[in-house]
Amino acid sequence: MAYIKVLSAIALIGSIGWVITDPGFEPALAVIGSFSALISAFLVGKRKAKRTQQHQSISNSSIGVQAGRDVSIGSIGYDKDAAYQEAYKRFTNQLSYAIGRYNGYSKNLAPENKKYTEVGVMERINEVKSARLQLLSVCGENVRSLLLEEGTEWLNDIHSFGKRAPSIMEKLSETESKDRT
Repeated sequence: MAYIKVLSAIALIGSIGWVITDPGFEPALAVIGSFSALISAFLVGKRKAKRTQQHQSISNSSIGVQAGRDVSIGSIGYDKDAAYQEAYKRFTNQLSYAIGRYNGYSKNLAPENKKYTEVGVMERINEVKSARLQLLSVCGENVRSLLLEEGTEWLNDIHSFGKRAPSIMEKLSETESKDRT
């Protein structure tokens, strides 16, 4: 930062000299530009100095971790039930949306609307794949065995998806309640 301040000061002095020896529009712009660069170099330096003023006190047997910003410690604990609920909801929503897209595609609804094309359906199926992986990482054993038993082949072909997805959705709603009890 010191280099920038020195170079800005030299540029300001040089541009003032230029205005004195050859008064005109361009030298005046050079003075204004170098002056603003010098001012901003000092302002940025103060802002950076203000950001780096952090303090942390820890006891002898503790480990301190300093973050780049203020840290507030609340409930850092991992709530597996909440994560499961979120992942289950995301998966069922994505599956439902994809089934709707497939139904629109198979009935040739709104051909000018790109969401009911083969590409539109595959985009939704890709979202289902992503949500499936997230659900597998946090679900109970009943839902996991159902998803693994169904495999992923039905997610690779639009017509297989259309045939199997509604029954998988139904089985999932039955199986999910077993994991809650």
